[in-house]
Formats: sequence, structure tokens, C-alpha cells
Amino acid sequence: MGFDPLADARRKTETNRQILECGFRIFSQRAISKITMAEVAEAAGIGVATLYRYYRTKQALVMGVNAWIWDRVLQESIAKLQAAERSGWTAVTEYTLPASVYWLT
Repeated sequence: MGFDPLADARRKTETNRQILECGFRIFSQRAISKITMAEVAEAAGIGVATLYRYYRTKQALVMGVNAWIWDRVLQESIAKLQAAERSGWTAVTEYTLPASVYWLT
């Protein structure tokens, strides 16, 4: 059995998703300044060294979590817009803004 680049890419994508979800959950519970990278790694079920391979600093991790949140808000907004066949502005006012408040509080 040789190296499978597609399986490796899937594994990395899944690991990154785990990191971001756990980072979001932990950052939502306490002040970011009080959280260590070791806590995030443990919650994600990976080693600290692995976490640092994905995010070299806590600031980079926070930025990654922030981008992940906004991507989810955008994807959900697009899905709602397409399902309702509404205008872009309607989606922004009826869904994106409330979703943003939800994800950020």
C-alpha cells in the first residue's frame, strides 16, 4: 500500500476542521488570552506539535477560527438565498446579519 495523496489531503482537511471547531468552542467559553494552544490541541485530539504545524501562533489560530466562522455564515446565507430565491440584500438583512450576531455572541 503506497502513499495516497488524496487520503492525506482529506485527513489534513479533517484535522483542520477539528482544530477550528474546538478552537471556536473553547474561545467562546473563555477569554482568548487565558487559553493555551495545548488546551486547543487536547480538545481537538491532536498533539501540540501537530497544532503548531497548522497554526504557528495563537493569533494565527484565532484568525483561522474567525475566517472559518465567516465562511460558514456566508455559506449558510447563500444556501438560504438560493432556497428562497430572494435578492442578495434580502439575504443580508434577513439572514446574514442575524447569523453574524449569533456566531459572534
